[in-house]
Amino acid sequence: LPEGTEFFASVICRAESIKISALRMAKYSNSSMEYFLKMPIAEFQSWVETVNAEIEREQEAIKKQKP
Repeated sequence: LPEGTEFFASVICRAESIKISALRMAKYSNSSMEYFLKMPIAEFQSWVETVNAEIEREQEAIKKQKP
């Protein structure tokens, strides 16, 4: 890859990850993606971690209910 391409590939990959996270957050909170995309990144990351932990907790509870 030409010099600098790795940097931009990383930025594009990170931007895609943020968009996917915003989409998931919007889905689980019945809010708009725009709401999450306008947040400061630190606040957004905190919400992502909180929602991910809640989803994980719910999935574990479902596993425990299965025979």
